[in-house]
Amino acid sequence: MKQLKNKIIVAFSSHLGDEKNNEFIRHIDNTIGVKHKTVCYTNYNQFSLTEVYNNAILEHGEENAIMVFCHPDIIIKTQNWGKVLLNHFNHSDYGIIGVAGTTFVPASGMWWEDRSKMYGLVEHTNGISTWLSEYSPEFNGIKPVIIVDGLFFGIDCNKIVHKFNEDFKGFHFYELSMMLPNYMDNVNIGVTTSIRILHKSIGQTNPSWEENRKKFASSYKLPMRHVSEGKLRVLICCQFFKNYTGSEVSNYELSKELVKLGCDVTLISSMVGDPLHKKALANGVRVYSYANLPNYALDQEGKFHFVKNEREFDIIHVNHKPIGDLMLGLYPNTPAVMHVRSEVIPVFEVPIVNPIIKRYISIRDSITDYIRTFGIAGDKIVTIDNPFDYTRFNGEYKPTKNDKEVILFIGTLDHLRKNILFDLSKMTKENNQVLWIIGANNGGYADELANLNEGNQHVRYFGIKANVEDYIKKCDYTAGIFKGRTTIEGYLCGKPGWIYVVDKEGNIQSKVLQPVPTDVEKYRSDFSAKKVFSLYEEVIDETWS
Repeated sequence: MKQLKNKIIVAFSSHLGDEKNNEFIRHIDNTIGVKHKTVCYTNYNQFSLTEVYNNAILEHGEENAIMVFCHPDIIIKTQNWGKVLLNHFNHSDYGIIGVAGTTFVPASGMWWEDRSKMYGLVEHTNGISTWLSEYSPEFNGIKPVIIVDGLFFGIDCNKIVHKFNEDFKGFHFYELSMMLPNYMDNVNIGVTTSIRILHKSIGQTNPSWEENRKKFASSYKLPMRHVSEGKLRVLICCQFFKNYTGSEVSNYELSKELVKLGCDVTLISSMVGDPLHKKALANGVRVYSYANLPNYALDQEGKFHFVKNEREFDIIHVNHKPIGDLMLGLYPNTPAVMHVRSEVIPVFEVPIVNPIIKRYISIRDSITDYIRTFGIAGDKIVTIDNPFDYTRFNGEYKPTKNDKEVILFIGTLDHLRKNILFDLSKMTKENNQVLWIIGANNGGYADELANLNEGNQHVRYFGIKANVEDYIKKCDYTAGIFKGRTTIEGYLCGKPGWIYVVDKEGNIQSKVLQPVPTDVEKYRSDFSAKKVFSLYEEVIDETWS
C-alpha cells in the first residue's frame, strides 16, 4: 500500500539577514496548514544552490515528508497550501510539482522562450505595481511538464532518481539541471495552479547566468519536448457543431478518431452545443465557440489579440468558408487543408482559394469537378470518404420484416430537399410503400408532407433522432441527396439506397437505386481518419521541409 505523506520540509537559501529570514519562516508557519519544518540556509554566495539543496535532502529528508524548495522573496497567497500540495502528491504519481513550468525546452536552454508550451500562474511585483504572469489558464489537477521554475516546487525524495547537479555553480539553472535528467528517467513532473505565489522579484541575467545557460544547453540533447508534445496538434473549424447533420457528425467522428490516433484535437465552431459538444468532450476533444477562442482575447473594440507568442497548432482543418476565412486570418502561418462536402450549398461549401491551404478534401467525383472550377489544380485535391461509426452502423442485427416496404429519408428539411421529399411521397404512395422522414423541419413543410387530410397516411415524420441506426436497420431502402450520410450509413447496414442529384435550387436532375457496394469498409471512421492523418503528415512535411 502506498505510504501517504503527512509532513512538509521547507528549505530555502538566503542572504537577506536574520530579520527577513525569520519573517519568511513565520509566513510559512501562518500559511502552510500542516505539520512541517522550515530550514533556512544562510548563504552569502559561499555555496551554490545545488549544494544547499542536496545538503537539505541529506540532512532533513524524511520518509513521510515532501520537501519544498523555494525563494525567500515570495508570498504564498494560498491559505493551507501544504494540504493542497500533500493532496497532489498523495493522489498522483508525480515526483516533482511546481507552480510554473513547460513541456518544451528549446536549444537555447531558455525554457520560457516559447510561452505557448508553458503552464502556471505566478504574480510578480517590482515594489510599485503587481501583475499576473498567466502562462496558461487556471486548471484543475496537475499538468505534466518536463521542468518547473525554481521559485517554488516540491519533491518526493523517494521518487526522484537524480539529485541536484553540483557541477552547476551559483544560482542559475540549478533546478533545470536536476529536473531534466529526472524527466529523462521517467520521473513525472507537473504544474499546479491551485497554489498561488507572488514573487517579489523580476528575473535578470548576468555573466554567471549566461555561463550556466551555455553549460546547460551543451549538457543535454536540446530541444526536448514532453512526450505529449509529440502529438500532432490539429485545429478543426466548422460552422456548426451541435446537431446530427452530415457535416457536424462527420467532424465529430473525425475528431474522435484522430484522438485515438494520438492527435491533440481542438475544434472551433461558430455554434457549439449539445449533444455533440458533450460527446466530443467525453472523447478527449477540446471544443470552443468562436467567441471563446483558445489563446486569444477579445478587446474592448471587439478585436481578437493573440495572447501567446507561438503558433499553437501543426495543421488547420477547415470545413466551411465563413469560419475558415476567420481562422486562417488568425493563424496565417499554419498549413491547412479544406474539406468540401457539397457542390450545391452556397457560401458555406465554397472552396477558399488561399496559399495557406495545401490540399482540398473531396468526398465524391462531382465535388472534385466543382473544386476545379475555382482554378484549383487537380493534384491539390484528394478524395477521402466521410467517416462513419461502424459500431453503430453495421450488419450485426436481426432483420425486420415490414408489412409494407419502408423507404427512410434522413436529412434537414430545407429547400434543397423539398422536391426530393415530395417525389418520394408520390413514389411510395404509387408503389404501396411507407416513407419515414427524420430531420430538422427547417423548411416548415413537414406537416404538408404528412398531412392525413390529403391521404398521406403512408408518410411518417419523426423529427430529430439521435439513434438513426435503429431506423436504418428496420427500413428496406434509404433515400438521400447525392451519396450522402444516410446512403452510406444504409450501405453499412446492408440497405440499398435511392440517390437523388439536385441543382442549387433543389431541382431534381436524376435519381437511381444503388445496391450495396462490396467495399463498404472504406467508409469506417477509423479507415477515413487514418487517411486524413496521413494527409496531415504529408502537408506538414511538405510545408516545413
